Amino acid sequence: MGFTAVTFLFVFMPVSVIIYLLAEKIFHNDKLNNMILVIFSSLFYFWASKESLIVFLGLGVFVYMAGHMVKGADRNKKKILFPVICLSGILIFYKYAELVAAWLNNIIGKGVFSVDGLIVPLGLSFVVFEAISYVVDIYRGDAERGNLLECFTFLSLFPKLVSGPIILWKDFKPQLQNRRSSLEQITDGIDRIIIGYAKKAIIADTFGVQINLINNGIAAGGVDVPTMWLKALLYFFQLYFDFSGYSDIAIGLCKIFGFQLKENFNYPYLSKSISEFWRRWHISLGSWFREYVYIPLGGNRRRVYLNLMIVFILTGLWHGTGMQFLAWGGSTRLLYSC
Repeated sequence: MGFTAVTFLFVFMPVSVIIYLLAEKIFHNDKLNNMILVIFSSLFYFWASKESLIVFLGLGVFVYMAGHMVKGADRNKKKILFPVICLSGILIFYKYAELVAAWLNNIIGKGVFSVDGLIVPLGLSFVVFEAISYVVDIYRGDAERGNLLECFTFLSLFPKLVSGPIILWKDFKPQLQNRRSSLEQITDGIDRIIIGYAKKAIIADTFGVQINLINNGIAAGGVDVPTMWLKALLYFFQLYFDFSGYSDIAIGLCKIFGFQLKENFNYPYLSKSISEFWRRWHISLGSWFREYVYIPLGGNRRRVYLNLMIVFILTGLWHGTGMQFLAWGGSTRLLYSC
């Protein structure tokens, strides 16, 4: 159920918002507010697939238990490595199982390995990255561990499940208690949602239709060079307005629920260099890699270029499977220096 689905727009979103705000107004109970969000987020997951919900519930329990395990670990790296490796392994399995199975079948020459029926849980990449943030922030002492309800609220919050932004536990934890949705927050949230839908439905989807028409022309016999340049330009903007629109809707919805999420885009196409563009594009992903990969590797203190290369290669692999994403990550690192 995407944000532009009629069911979400005219049923799920207004019902969840109305019930949440009524409960907050009447009961003034943070636990009840969080429970309502978890229930609606679970319904959102179930709508995608019941298998996704089952995997998510298991993942949430594991993350909660991992938070207890690393708390008071006395900086024992083995205790933090175990949950991080497990969470990374889950993400790698779901993202690369099909690719590995095809590779093994090509080597053997038979269709021995099959992952047919494997359903990738909704928003798994975002959930796993936030789960790693949860256990690492607790291990570092940057935030206290949450109770089971708070942990599930953090991981499952449905506005940011589909396309982020990626939230860090240390930023989210202080907002789980004593939050209230003021009239100003609600109106600001609605404004942001409207802007997001305008970007997504009016601009991005319109450009997407034109891109499909050009692709049909290519399949039918080819198009001229100016048309191909037009396709590249349309895709250039369609990608931004689609992703940015989703982020605006997520930020606006969370604002209605009383949460303040950091911006995910900062006018990236006004950048004057590739490095500036990277800092302005998908800011939450860049912040996550800086906090949990780049700095632990040594950051700017040692092996700077190697650390940057590792980060960008991992960024490429996070976006998708295949050698093209690996090459994209590596080439982006080279352009970053420009």
